[in-house]
Amino acid sequence: MPQLLAASFAVFGAAGSAALVTTAGGLTGLGIATSIGGSLLLSAASNALFARTPPSATPENIKLVIKQSSGPRLLPYGRNRMSGTVTFFRSRAGKFYRVIAHSQGPIDAIETYIVDSKEIARNAGTGAVTTAQYVVDSTSLIYIHNRPGATDSAHYSEVTAVWSDYDSTHDLKGICTTLMIAESVGPDTFRDIYPRNEPSLEIVARGLKVYDPRTDTTVWSETPALIIADFIQRADGMNQPGTVDNTVLAAAANEFEESFALAAGGTEARCRISGVASLDDDPSNTLKRMRASSGAEISLLPNGKIGIYSPKWSAPTVSISRSQIVAFEDWDGGPTAVNRYTELPFTYTDPDLGFQTTGGDPWIDATRETANGQIAIGPEMNYDMCPSHAQGRYLASRQIEIDNPAYTLKVRLKPSGRLAMFERHVEFAADVTELPDVFWRVMSYDLDLAGGGVTLNLASFLPVNRASANDGTAQALPTSDTAASIPTPTNASAAGAGLRISQSSYAAGIGVVWDARPSVALAPRLEYALAGTDNFNEWKMDETSRQATISPLADGSDYDLRLYYEAQGDKR
Repeated sequence: MPQLLAASFAVFGAAGSAALVTTAGGLTGLGIATSIGGSLLLSAASNALFARTPPSATPENIKLVIKQSSGPRLLPYGRNRMSGTVTFFRSRAGKFYRVIAHSQGPIDAIETYIVDSKEIARNAGTGAVTTAQYVVDSTSLIYIHNRPGATDSAHYSEVTAVWSDYDSTHDLKGICTTLMIAESVGPDTFRDIYPRNEPSLEIVARGLKVYDPRTDTTVWSETPALIIADFIQRADGMNQPGTVDNTVLAAAANEFEESFALAAGGTEARCRISGVASLDDDPSNTLKRMRASSGAEISLLPNGKIGIYSPKWSAPTVSISRSQIVAFEDWDGGPTAVNRYTELPFTYTDPDLGFQTTGGDPWIDATRETANGQIAIGPEMNYDMCPSHAQGRYLASRQIEIDNPAYTLKVRLKPSGRLAMFERHVEFAADVTELPDVFWRVMSYDLDLAGGGVTLNLASFLPVNRASANDGTAQALPTSDTAASIPTPTNASAAGAGLRISQSSYAAGIGVVWDARPSVALAPRLEYALAGTDNFNEWKMDETSRQATISPLADGSDYDLRLYYEAQGDKR
């Protein structure tokens, strides 16, 4: 609110006067940082499992309003901020009607509506936007209605009431949509209410529900195992119904949901997924994004089904003894010091930063830097479905172990070694003395169908656990600016002043003077009203004015004045 300088005094003719009383108002010594992300020789498994190329359904793309005949179908999982494709746009009698298709449905709920990049308040019953900017004379100028995307969705009767041809053939069944109705205003207030002309609309929504075998129900969830299983089996995803093992899935869901303390306070689950799959993308690319953003692993089970696992470390249950080994066919020390990286940058999607793709605090492996004698920067990881900085750091610390094994090994085993084919990690028994005592990841295998033996391709792996000490520092919004108080006009004074209207007659008035404005961002405002009333009228002035004469006024009457500065463009 502007600060006011006000007083009440009487108006006199030219001979009278009254005084107005005013109110005061780098890099370390280890070596030169080297980027080897483009030439790093990663394992074949890493290339197959982790996404390093951006998808079309990025957090930025799904917030755009698309005006075209058709748009991509989107599958939203977890919590996302979205706009969508305009399917209907017409105007009549000073109002526009716009229907936006946001995603495949049915979604669980819309949590927030965002108009012109600002969260607004909305009456859930009537759809009226109640934020002050969009209310004039106690009347809401914007109404927002929605359909979550059920298969029995009805068309918008609010549109049909104006255009009868928008009938039940426009019901958009199975699609999450919103209808915005916005009323125009006069030119004096248009920019204050609609600063971007046509107001944009985004939603923050809880996306698709997924099947949870632990409760045999379909629920909204951010649990990666449940979301990945849904995408694999969904007809619009990878279309492999019935292929996921529910017993393994339930165990993985429990591990993903284990709670961990955060360095900044509070807790969160081990890993979550929030993101959108575009049906324009190759489904395998979407699966890579999900796995990269959650650390989930997928393997074939002995029963022929798919097993989904969390990144939680568990000791191997299979130990390979000397009697099972036919031969060591290949053995080396893993990537050379030139190809081994020590720092891993990553991006993730931060809900606290408007659901923007954000650069995380890179994971730095000080032990490797000391051993290598240099800083080497790895390929930036794309965790665009990861909604947590701490989670991104955990995934990056694990990825550095996957991409930089100390040893790699190819070993041929007898038929009894086939148990290891379906394991994620194995170890060698104590009687295998020529190998270091480490854990090994099963990267791939080759089955000898004729002889029954199996060849394993292994890479050493150091267990990685999640800990709050490794959370790092996330980017944060700058501290909100505190609006400076608007100063009061200085050295203001007023007195009765007659305005000569003919050779021998005067009109009663008030003369007001004040100092020059302290900033070009300020404009003086002068208002007057009969004393004791609240019916103030503005006396129009130029923004550079330093004086004014209000006339004609009723001679002998008392008037109240208000003189203040207003920031240019502010709406009072």
